[in-house]
Amino acid sequence: MCLAVLAVGLGLSLAASPAQAADDQQVVWEEFRSKEGTLRRATFAIGDASCAYTVMAEPLVMGRLVRHVKKLVVHRIAGNFQDISIYERFFLVGNVRSRFHRVVNGHDRVEWELIAGRQSRHDGFWQVERLAGGGQQVVFENLISAKYSIHQGLLRRIQERTMSEIVDALSAECRGEQPTRDVRPSRATHVRGGDASEGDERGADLSAAAADRPTTTQSR
Repeated sequence: MCLAVLAVGLGLSLAASPAQAADDQQVVWEEFRSKEGTLRRATFAIGDASCAYTVMAEPLVMGRLVRHVKKLVVHRIAGNFQDISIYERFFLVGNVRSRFHRVVNGHDRVEWELIAGRQSRHDGFWQVERLAGGGQQVVFENLISAKYSIHQGLLRRIQERTMSEIVDALSAECRGEQPTRDVRPSRATHVRGGDASEGDERGADLSAAAADRPTTTQSR
């Protein structure tokens, strides 16, 4: 999931910078480790800057495209501020609920800060950049830290997988071609009020029966 990860001044040491491929596009991955946690960064070219921003800035779109997100609850949107909870499920970990405060600037940047969850930190940003020589790219950063150091290795592996899935989804959606759109409903759900209890946060049904539901935000 405020705000921008402060890579400068954290005393981070470079651990690795492999180049990998997401879909048919090259992605440059970097990882930095310090006492603050693990910062992972992806930099990759995209064909449609507006699409690249919308995928992360709009909960409805994010809830449809990102497969490891099982439910996404919007508690409150006020101007550029978003208060959302993301529900995920991971092997060996089970269900994970994380609540974020996010700030979107309306055209090229999304920043988030974890305010509640099973991690100590999960803060980051998504920046769409238009390059001077033409073309566009995305810089995607997450700084994560486990509450207990023994869990940091597992959390790092989850971070690698989920960030890769997000990059893959974005690349497929925004490669500048006519996308093949997923027809399933979004898993983004609105709740009344900013502090609804978990029992009231009923996300969109992910069963086959839900396929007939419109992809619109639902009010409770």
